[in-house]
Amino acid sequence: MQGEEKVFDRIRLYFILAAVMVATPTLLGLYTGNTGKLLVATDKMDNDPYFKQKVVYVFDNDFWGARGVVVNNPMVDLSPDKYDIYHKNANMYNGGPVAYPNIKIVSLKRAMGISRWRTQPLTMVNYNGVDDRYPSYSSKDANLDVYIGYTGWSMGQLEKEIKSGVWKVVDCNIIDIREKVGISKMWQYLSKKNSCLE
Repeated sequence: MQGEEKVFDRIRLYFILAAVMVATPTLLGLYTGNTGKLLVATDKMDNDPYFKQKVVYVFDNDFWGARGVVVNNPMVDLSPDKYDIYHKNANMYNGGPVAYPNIKIVSLKRAMGISRWRTQPLTMVNYNGVDDRYPSYSSKDANLDVYIGYTGWSMGQLEKEIKSGVWKVVDCNIIDIREKVGISKMWQYLSKKNSCLE
């Protein structure tokens, strides 16, 4: 009798473990963290030459980590050919230190399309895929926002930095803010706000 109970206990355990294994990817996929929000550097970043007074747009944040681009750091060296950018009217930004200068990410304003990085009214796509996925932007005269490199965090790293007060999270529409105050005054404006509803 005891042997049968042990067998049933093992079967129950196997079913529980199987249920956990099936449910875990789904539950992890539901976590979107700070996707679509803005990170505003606090005064704790003043000694960081890269992120001092910077604003980062988080376009991807899940259980495994986060990625974003610095949106108020236009590049001084506007040499598209140097970075293999063939759009002569591209607005180029230093998006972050990760994979610089090999990874180039484009934000398309209010673009209609499917992208795993579509947040707020933006669609973030790899620059090399713009022609194939968005033919209307293939012209060399198209005005694109291109971010060279990006900012990345490993699992739990961004959450720890926010908790320590390094970043202030502001839930604002990046396009509205850019049109309202411009890139040069973005940090000053957002550093005084906790929400765009204020």
